Amino acid sequence: MRTWKGKKYNYCGPNTRLEERLGRADEGINRLDLLYADKHIADQKMIDSINAFLNQSLTERAIKNTIRVKKKLGLGLDSKVPKNVKSRRVKN
Repeated sequence: MRTWKGKKYNYCGPNTRLEERLGRADEGINRLDLLYADKHIADQKMIDSINAFLNQSLTERAIKNTIRVKKKLGLGLDSKVPKNVKSRRVKN
């Protein structure tokens, strides 16, 4: 996109290649461009946090399912736990 004076925006518009522009330390050409830069950074942080949450929950599910299968098959887990052993449940 271009301004009325013909200058090209750094962050306003599609396909801004945010990582490249931030790596080169490109500055916005006006207040609108600076606002779009902040918006793109906030969007990227939101996407990263959503991906981290989804990956974490998938990992937790995989571990729980693996433990469940091991219990059913009796692999490496004793079904009889001595009475003097306390539960070592990890609290969040």
